[in-house]
Amino acid sequence: MNDVVLDADKPRSKIALKISLIYAVFSLCWILFADAIIHSISQSTELLAQIQVLKGCFFVIASSIIIYFLLLREMANAQQSQKNFLGIINSTTEAIFIHDSESGKMIDANQAASSLFGFSNDALRQRSISDLNLEPKAKPFSLTQKIPSTPYIKQTRNKNHDIIWVEISQQLITNNNDTHIISAVRDISAHKRSEDVLRTLAETGSVNNGDIFKTIVRQLASSLDMRYALIAILNPSDKTRVTTLAVWNGNGHDENFSYPLDCTPCKNVTEQGMCSYPDNIQQLFPDDDILIDMDAQSYIGVPLKNKQNKTIGLLALLDDNPMKERPYTVELLNSLATRAGIELERKNIDEQLKLSSRVFTDTHEGIIITNVTGTIIDVNPAFCEITEYSREEVIGQTPSILNSGQQAPEFYNDMWQQIASYGHWQGEVWNRKKSGELYVELLTISALTDDNNELINYVGIFTDITNSKKQQEQLELMAHYDVLTKLPNRILFADRFNQAIAHSKRTNTIVAVGFLDLDNFKPVNDNYGHIIGDQLLIEVAKRIQSNIREEDTVSRQGGDEFAFFLIDLESPFQGEQMLDRIQHAIAQPYLIKGHTISISASMGVTLYPYDDANLDTLLRHADQAMYQSKVKGKNNYHLFNLEDNQKIVHQHHRLHEIEIALSNDELQLYYQPKVNMKTGKAFGVEALIRWLHPEKGLIPPMEFLPAIEGHELDIKVGNWVINQAMRQLAHWKKLGIELEISINISSLHLLSPTFFTYLDDTLAKYPDIDSKYLQMEILESSVLTDINAIQNCITICQNKYGIQFSLDDFGTGYSSLTHIRSLPAQTIKIDQSFIFDILDDPNDYTIVAGIIALAESFGRDIIAEGVETTEHGLMLLVMGCDNAQGYGIARPMPADDLILWLDNYTPNPIWRACSNKAFTPVEKKVKLLRLIINQWVKQLTDYTQSEANDVVWTGHNQEKCHCSYWLNSESKEHLFSKQWLNKLHHAHDKMHQIAHQLTHKDGETNNVPVITNLEAMYSSINDVYAILAEFDERLKLQTVSA
Repeated sequence: MNDVVLDADKPRSKIALKISLIYAVFSLCWILFADAIIHSISQSTELLAQIQVLKGCFFVIASSIIIYFLLLREMANAQQSQKNFLGIINSTTEAIFIHDSESGKMIDANQAASSLFGFSNDALRQRSISDLNLEPKAKPFSLTQKIPSTPYIKQTRNKNHDIIWVEISQQLITNNNDTHIISAVRDISAHKRSEDVLRTLAETGSVNNGDIFKTIVRQLASSLDMRYALIAILNPSDKTRVTTLAVWNGNGHDENFSYPLDCTPCKNVTEQGMCSYPDNIQQLFPDDDILIDMDAQSYIGVPLKNKQNKTIGLLALLDDNPMKERPYTVELLNSLATRAGIELERKNIDEQLKLSSRVFTDTHEGIIITNVTGTIIDVNPAFCEITEYSREEVIGQTPSILNSGQQAPEFYNDMWQQIASYGHWQGEVWNRKKSGELYVELLTISALTDDNNELINYVGIFTDITNSKKQQEQLELMAHYDVLTKLPNRILFADRFNQAIAHSKRTNTIVAVGFLDLDNFKPVNDNYGHIIGDQLLIEVAKRIQSNIREEDTVSRQGGDEFAFFLIDLESPFQGEQMLDRIQHAIAQPYLIKGHTISISASMGVTLYPYDDANLDTLLRHADQAMYQSKVKGKNNYHLFNLEDNQKIVHQHHRLHEIEIALSNDELQLYYQPKVNMKTGKAFGVEALIRWLHPEKGLIPPMEFLPAIEGHELDIKVGNWVINQAMRQLAHWKKLGIELEISINISSLHLLSPTFFTYLDDTLAKYPDIDSKYLQMEILESSVLTDINAIQNCITICQNKYGIQFSLDDFGTGYSSLTHIRSLPAQTIKIDQSFIFDILDDPNDYTIVAGIIALAESFGRDIIAEGVETTEHGLMLLVMGCDNAQGYGIARPMPADDLILWLDNYTPNPIWRACSNKAFTPVEKKVKLLRLIINQWVKQLTDYTQSEANDVVWTGHNQEKCHCSYWLNSESKEHLFSKQWLNKLHHAHDKMHQIAHQLTHKDGETNNVPVITNLEAMYSSINDVYAILAEFDERLKLQTVSA
């Protein structure tokens, strides 16, 4: 802008000159023409004098009028010019100030100036340019000071003390010899705020991750003149709480903290979006302790969003004064909230990348990554460890480097077809290590795509399951086949039977179900030992199999008992021919280890569909028929007759007696304690039913319960047991006794239509009793009826009532992985038949160890029944079974006696002492050996001190010795030194040699102890103990040195 002089302020000389010129022209014309006109009128001197006077007066008047109108017109022009000038000033959006160039005093200002600063025009005239902080460089104005040639920027405040940024342009104006300055002031606050935002964002881009959020809250509080600022994120695991990432308190940064969102303005921000509370924030949210601690009066917050536009946190400002309204506040908050959200997203991505890198490096699963063509681009350390290839050896290769040739090309075609269709595949694959060793892996292959869903990589993750596979195959074999004879066990037998029944219904053919028991098998065991007996069972199984068809099935049920079924029979006669062949084959002599053995078999058979019943019932009928054949003289078979009146009458009579006993309260529950041998605590009891017959006295359950199997009376008795157990729990609760009661329940009862109705009604009668104290035990064999239905009932009992289940008599022949995996029974009960000889019979020991391992693998509790001695308990404790019941703890007793027993119960100190020790695996094995040897010595002592002539002791037989089994097993395990084991082997062999000399054959039937070298016997035993003590000493030295 140049120095421009406005029309209203032109120099007076020009106006005066104009008026003077007009006056001169008028005067000259008057002088030149007025006198000539007068002399033409008259020549009279007197008259001329008078006219001259009048002429002079007229001249003065005329000239005054002319000057007046000239001045009037000039004034009008000046006013119009001034009006136009003010109109221009007031029409502009910029604030215009006119002020004195020397004092800076305000002369005038436009309406925009009043709006910008909040003062009226009159109020502005009372101020100077310095009062508004608009002078350049804060110096007083003077004519000697040069007006800035370019606009300059100042920070000032309006009437409300709000900070505003302005750009000022100035120029000089003159008026009546006065010099003024006109200042054009433009509000650039929005521009400055944008600059602040850009500067803050630029600063956050150059700081560390941990300082970005601190920079944002500091700059934000400073820019908006607020005391507090904070950034917080929602807790991933608890969306009701937030955790701060940065907090500014006006003077510095505070420590981060976590606080709940309920009843806070922050909750509204996370749920509703931007929220502003200019005043009285504490009154609106009286329960927010943060507001109280900060003495906050005002609050504004905006949410932080991720790429999916989901709220992940918030950015908030608080002040201890009411918040001033600023149109740019929300804009600034949103800009910085966006920046913070981006940083949080980036931070999360960084953490995910770090985590992915650690998972890739540290995981025990092998990982292989290929490109779209199948070329390996990376593998992790676990891959190298499993396959024995280094990373450098496989990069650039294809996964076929591991190909074992065990899978057909069709396998891989199906695999890649599934990956193409579904994006992933999982299965088992046999591969080959660098050394050539085969291994099986559980492999998952996933196809990775980019944001455009274009395939970019394949990732394979695998686990070496070779050992698990072998164990699984072994367990599957144990689960479906008898370990000794390799015949199908009960679970596989039941499965095939169901298929046979379905086939029979389709083809209208007969199925013969048979039960076979070897005649006089026990003397074979007694005379020749278990090894010969076991071999005989194997040979019998082979002969039975060789005389039935491939579609028929034979199963070992346990001991010397077998079950079988023959399908597709057109007539009963056809089945009899096959039975004759089986019986004839079994009766042929056996040559086993130099011994010729002859044996026969008794069989019972029932025919389906003439005998239309389930498998359990059919087997029971066949078993009854088998006993009939034994009664008739053995070595034959008997066909079950459903119309056998004698048996039916006897059965009905027995059922009637039991029903009367139930109605006459002759049945009573006895309770056998269950204890944790490790802690010594008695935690529950098993309810066992007894029949207190008024004439026959106490009748054990095995003499009457089999009669109600499969009968509706089974359900009645079961309901009575449930009610009695709940009533007993209620009584014990009044006495302050808390014990769980386990009751036995049949599959027939569990699957009955009225079971849950009765259970609901019974539990409702005892509302104060927590049903978790009621446990139900179901025989493992009974689940064969309908495993899926039983599984469903157990699940309902657990989920609805909290009633837990136990699999009873586990391991008696039906044991299966299917049962453990499918049935949600929390506890597995080891049958007492395996516990009784666990110290003597390595087979029983192996079965118990396998059951314990299965229970641990499937996360189930375990309890052993039939614990009759301290040694039984010690053996179980070392093997990992802590819970037990049996005569060694307490016999079953009435409820009143149980209270007295609890008052006087003392935990077994030997068990407790054993539990307090932490055994290493090697120490456990030695502890087991010591128990085995102690048992052998005890039997030897009992044998030598016995006065009876018919006592049979087979402990001298080294082949049957449990200690021999232990030594043979440990020789393969390599946990002990070979020298120590050899030494123990030698001492053990010597011990058996002397033991064999202590007995001699007397006649044909009696073994009589001969005390010829008893001192040598005990000396050899002491040698074994000394070798064990030597191991203990060596172990102590290792412990001390460690």
